[in-house]
Amino acid sequence: MRLYQMAGRHRDAATVMLEALRLYGVTLPDLDEEIQAAVEAEIRQVPINLRGRRIADLVDAPVATDESVRALIGLVAESSPLIYSVRPALWALLTAKGVNVSLRCGHAEESSFVYSCYSMVVVSILDDIPCAFQFSEMALRLNERFKSVTTKLKGKLLFHHAGVVNFWRRHYATSLPLMDQAFLDCLDVGDLICAGYLTYNMVWLLLENGDPLDRVIDVARKYTAFARQTHNEVVYHVVRLEEQFAASLKGATQAATSFCDGAFDKENSIAILNKAGFGLGIAVVHIMKQIAAFTHERYAEALESAASAALMQHQVASLAMEAAHHFYHALTLTALHAQAPQEQRRQFAQPLEEQLRKLKLWADNCPENFQSRYALVSAEVARIEGRDLDGMRLYEEAIRSARDSGFVHNEALAYELASRFYRARGFERIADTYLREARSCYVRWGADGKVKQLETLYPQLLEQRPLAPTATFAARAEHLDLLSVVKASQTISSEILLEKLLRTLLEFVLEQGGAQKGCLILVRGSDLTIEAEAAIEERQGTVTKVLHSLPVSSSPLVPASLLRYVRLTKERVLLDDAATKAGRFSDDEHIVRQKPRSILCVPILRQAEVIGLLYLENNLTTHAFTPERLLALELLATQAAISLEHALLLARERGARAAAEAAERRTAILAHELKTPLTGVHLKLDALSRSIKHQETVSSSWLSSSLTSLKGQLGRLSVLIDSLLDLSRVQVGRLVLTREPVDLTALVRDVVGRLSEQAALAGCALHVQAICAVWGQWDRLRLEQVATNLLTNALKYGAGKPVRIVADADGSVARLSIFDQGIGISEPDQRRVFEAFERATGLHQAQSLGLGLYLVREIVRAHGGRVHLHSQLGSGTTFTVELPIEPDGEISLAQPS
Repeated sequence: MRLYQMAGRHRDAATVMLEALRLYGVTLPDLDEEIQAAVEAEIRQVPINLRGRRIADLVDAPVATDESVRALIGLVAESSPLIYSVRPALWALLTAKGVNVSLRCGHAEESSFVYSCYSMVVVSILDDIPCAFQFSEMALRLNERFKSVTTKLKGKLLFHHAGVVNFWRRHYATSLPLMDQAFLDCLDVGDLICAGYLTYNMVWLLLENGDPLDRVIDVARKYTAFARQTHNEVVYHVVRLEEQFAASLKGATQAATSFCDGAFDKENSIAILNKAGFGLGIAVVHIMKQIAAFTHERYAEALESAASAALMQHQVASLAMEAAHHFYHALTLTALHAQAPQEQRRQFAQPLEEQLRKLKLWADNCPENFQSRYALVSAEVARIEGRDLDGMRLYEEAIRSARDSGFVHNEALAYELASRFYRARGFERIADTYLREARSCYVRWGADGKVKQLETLYPQLLEQRPLAPTATFAARAEHLDLLSVVKASQTISSEILLEKLLRTLLEFVLEQGGAQKGCLILVRGSDLTIEAEAAIEERQGTVTKVLHSLPVSSSPLVPASLLRYVRLTKERVLLDDAATKAGRFSDDEHIVRQKPRSILCVPILRQAEVIGLLYLENNLTTHAFTPERLLALELLATQAAISLEHALLLARERGARAAAEAAERRTAILAHELKTPLTGVHLKLDALSRSIKHQETVSSSWLSSSLTSLKGQLGRLSVLIDSLLDLSRVQVGRLVLTREPVDLTALVRDVVGRLSEQAALAGCALHVQAICAVWGQWDRLRLEQVATNLLTNALKYGAGKPVRIVADADGSVARLSIFDQGIGISEPDQRRVFEAFERATGLHQAQSLGLGLYLVREIVRAHGGRVHLHSQLGSGTTFTVELPIEPDGEISLAQPS
């Protein structure tokens, strides 16, 4: 059965499985009606067989003594993932049978996995998410009771908990590190089948979590490499299709809703999945086509794909794909409602009601993941029912909830649909504002294909107003073009992003004011800072630069004394002939050097306080700023004050939110990493406690193994705490090096010796190339820390492959290089892995605090050295440390830049 699965012959594997079940007297029905009746009957038996016990108490239930019962439970556990993918209607029946056998006859080693599978049944059929979570948590604890299979089943159980149950109760982000751990646990015991099933679920969770599409593609490529290496063609093609789905959202495929490009043929992959009988993969394809079509407003195509997916939704029952299918199906029905005939509208009503019911159930159980989706579908239903006020409130709730959860893709969609709502009611300016926000979110997500579509459909999002440079320099307006000023004011008022507002404001100021050059200055505390500069060039038109708070006091762009005067007096300054009649400002360095012909500086006032300044110059003519232009500029300054206040508040809010999110991520990382070893200690102590409670005989080998495990977990906790202490010392500059003569060669051999057991567990042969002694004045303990961190990384990411360590010297520089042949690090990750709390995207991202490489860099810097990284995905990684043999004096670790 396993060989058939690895070969991609899932139908043949299912046939063998059914034959094996018949040998144990279990015959499963063939007809759908019979299967459904049998499922309902079997599920009804579960609470009866519980006999009043709490789910959590099943951990201490008796062990089965009948060998045939134990073998049957083992066969059910082995068959469950296969039957889920090939014959999902039978899967619920088989799983419920396994649970009832365990409840009636006692537990076997594999009962924990059967209970874990049953948690999926409870989600998908009974809609009882809290109960499902209890079954899944109990299964994890039960596995610890059976020492012979604890390690074997840990990866499977963790995969089910994280990838199937957890996200119905907790934020998607909490499942990602658990999935990474599950993948590693599966690899540790050689369970390549479960590891393969995990991969496409992990990629989908990244999509649901709103991770940048580039990161999703990067992780997908790592998993396709794994599938190729393990010759799992079915898994390879499912993950490859997910990668192409993400690429289509980026606009990198042949068409918006096509997953094909020059190197990939979607139909070939689908044919392979069909041939293998891998229905789950086909269902995922339909859902991805459904989402892609809806995203690009091809609603008829989306409805067709949704109908195909609906016929196969049992294939993805309780998986994250199921939630996505129902969400986009509901939005497709509401999008088509207006142009649908009356009869079709009636046909839409029942499925739409069912979608809303599901979304509400999921939102009630996990608002972090599903509240924004429930609110958005509810807003669309309010729209088609004519409840406009409810719709407005619900669109805002969807936007806010998506933003609070960090789901940039859902936030983008909510803004886009809200924009359509307002545009249909004639509120064009509001609609454009929402659409700009949608575009901004799509840009952040990396959905370049969608961004291009919006810019094509709504060119006003990027509309640039042409200017007439020669007329602007010297012409005197005889009257105020009030219409132009009003339009300019409306455009400025619609800008809510600070950088875009700065550009737009300066462009209009130059257009309306008669200036050749302009600067926008903001008041930041007691300082004045130049935020943007614009100039009109004869060939290029208006060229705007955002300067990011350049201090006025040190800038040659503006007359500092004049700007300080305007801020102090809150009155404008106009110099019609600045070169010869600058008055009190004639000694200003800028005016002396540049000799501008006309200067105007206008304060931007908000509630009688100066929040900014508009500074304009014309170097071609005197008296450039006429009374009419002054009036236009002051009108624009009034609107600018309001818009700047809003934009600055938004910028501060987003900055604070980003800082809070970063702090929250760091806290989550710390909590997870510190809790993981404590959980291991707790589970081991629980197992010991139960053995004592039941007066079980405990072998000395098991006791020794348990103590070794406890010691390892406590050791890991100690390392984590030491890393945090080192981080604190580095950041306050209090970690001082104690230099002494150190032989780098001997040090490397010592570290390799200490890590030899860890290397053996990782399947890595260590090859040391260090012939001659390499002496230098270094801190021995800190250098050992550098070597240990780098070598531990190589063992983690290059498991199963040899690792080479080279220590040598070249003149006055000593060099330590560590080469692995592991998964490699992508170019984007290479730019950030040396920062605190940063880890490479992908398979192992939950395995550390993200401090190891940061501390390596800081320690090496303190020695006056450098760290180099060279890596290529799939081909391994090389870290090279270069240290001066004779540094000057003792250097403290400085605060990071």
